[in-house]
Amino acid sequence: MELDINLYGPYARGSALADFLELLALQGEVPTKQMLGDAIRRNSWTTLPRQLFTSIGSQIEEITSDDDAEWADWTFTALRERAQNLGDRYPFHVGPDALSLRAGVDPFADYVRLLAITTAHSRRYKSGPDPRTLFELMTVACLKNAGFESYGMGTATTKGSDFPTSLASAGQALGFNASKTPEPRHVYAKDAGVDAIGTFSWGDQRSGHMFWLAQATCGSSVYWERKIREPRTHHWMSYLSEDLEPLAILAVPHHVEHDHFNFLLEPKATVMDRLRMVGRLDPIQPAEIDLIDWLLNSVWRLED
Repeated sequence: MELDINLYGPYARGSALADFLELLALQGEVPTKQMLGDAIRRNSWTTLPRQLFTSIGSQIEEITSDDDAEWADWTFTALRERAQNLGDRYPFHVGPDALSLRAGVDPFADYVRLLAITTAHSRRYKSGPDPRTLFELMTVACLKNAGFESYGMGTATTKGSDFPTSLASAGQALGFNASKTPEPRHVYAKDAGVDAIGTFSWGDQRSGHMFWLAQATCGSSVYWERKIREPRTHHWMSYLSEDLEPLAILAVPHHVEHDHFNFLLEPKATVMDRLRMVGRLDPIQPAEIDLIDWLLNSVWRLED
């Protein structure tokens, strides 16, 4: 399969390029800046906007020329951000001009699993379990392993139960007083914009417990700004019988690049991307094995 810069949408082109170099490295190649620059030039991608967000302290400038070397540098900046944030948990070595696989990498390491989810969804993988379902379960596990009590509210957990029933089950599991008549809400709501609940409870029946409401999506970057706002936190105060407003989390298996990450943050919402989820997943489940096998046995190439 060939490189496609637009697989993750216009706001994640650097992440798409970086992921593809990692796929090449997983199959034993050592992709270089020169190889990437040649592919970028062949496809005339430098005619597209490269940097669509800026934030305080951003060092990335708007492209003003069709310089494929600048695009390759931008991609390696994304790779270095991954390496700097993950340290030994990052399966690759980022050199000045090349990417390589570290020796002895576990094919079922958290990073590879999240890369597989991202790749399978973008490539419309149909040969095994739905990557969206797997990622919902990963999101619940990540909240739990980050130190919160957690409960799945998406279809992967609730199996299509109506919202009041799912909310009551969550209240029983997490020990909060779920509203028996959660309102206001959409009549046909299944999850009210939330795929997982995380909570820190003080262990009493009073108000003031802390809740996190995660919206999990494998979708394109064009949806992320809307998705981070789907949990209506002021409505959820009523659903949870709480006086303290919960926080929203956008959970994605992608690496959200620095400036886009800062753009998405809101006073009552944060982002849980691939870099934050690595090291916080449960052990791999049998349903994921086929997905990893597909990833590792596919042939990835930069050439036309």
